[in-house]
Amino acid sequence: MTLHLSSKTERPTPASGQDLAINTVDTYNSMSSSHAQTSSDEPEESQQCSQDAAFLSENEMLSSNLSSETQQEDVELTALRSFQTHADSRRQRLAVDAKRAALERAEETEHERSLRLAAVAKRARLKRSAESEEEKLVRLAKNVERERARRLAVKERTSRNPPKKVLYSKAWEKKVYIINFQAHLVLMDQKLW
Repeated sequence: MTLHLSSKTERPTPASGQDLAINTVDTYNSMSSSHAQTSSDEPEESQQCSQDAAFLSENEMLSSNLSSETQQEDVELTALRSFQTHADSRRQRLAVDAKRAALERAEETEHERSLRLAAVAKRARLKRSAESEEEKLVRLAKNVERERARRLAVKERTSRNPPKKVLYSKAWEKKVYIINFQAHLVLMDQKLW
């Protein structure tokens, strides 16, 4: 009976000198080509880095400009709001002043109207008083004229036909005077005796 023995792991056969030389050349060529490729890629990477740096710098500059413009817009907006507030306040103050002036004019107009009405009433009252005074004077003048005419008429009547009562009174006064005189004479005569 025949047994065939075989190893589970096969060992590589040693390479010949020619194969080693070929492998060495291939490795060198591969490394050279890789180094050449790396050398050729370096300028592109440097250019890309420069572009990236320029892009970043431009972005930073744009961001700075944008921030500056934003700050400027904020300042302008604040100034505009302040101006608007000042304008609104001034407008309100002008409206209040106009309303106050209108009220003062209305009060002056009302005061002038009251003064005018008072002056008109005073003139009317003075006119009525003057008319009343004039009427009173006319009435008094008429009364004086009537009284004067009446006295003249009485005087004329009395002078033409004196009343008996008046004559009797005068005679009586004369008689009393005579009696008194006689009594005085009698007294004087008694004193003499």
